[in-house]
Amino acid sequence: WISSGAINPWVAMGGCVLTAITAGILVRGGVDELWKKHFGNETEEEKNRSKLQKEALNFFFNDASYDIHDSKKFNEKILRRRYHRLSLIYYPDRELGDKQKWLELCGHYGILTGICEYSQSSKPSEQSSDTESKTDPDPIE
Repeated sequence: WISSGAINPWVAMGGCVLTAITAGILVRGGVDELWKKHFGNETEEEKNRSKLQKEALNFFFNDASYDIHDSKKFNEKILRRRYHRLSLIYYPDRELGDKQKWLELCGHYGILTGICEYSQSSKPSEQSSDTESKTDPDPIE
């Protein structure tokens, strides 16, 4: 291997390749850890989305486990109707209005509208005027 005090270039190159592969494996694991540390991981974002969705459903429908996948119970028409009814209650200029509840209502409406648009865009168009719900499933009296 060693002849006249010099290292065989093939052996040296093989050693460099093994060192580079080992360093790459170690660095790759370290980069993943740094990415998770500084930018968070996807599961934490999913937890936050789920929490916001439950809060919004609880505010609008008084039920955090409301079925958003049923187009008869959760569509833009029902959501808009609930928003208008709740806005009459919480609007700050009304006698019993509450500014904090009004802002909360607007935020939750934005979240639920986004969920509704996303769920409708991912499904094929199957809605018709006959399949939409004629009554509000959770009326406010």
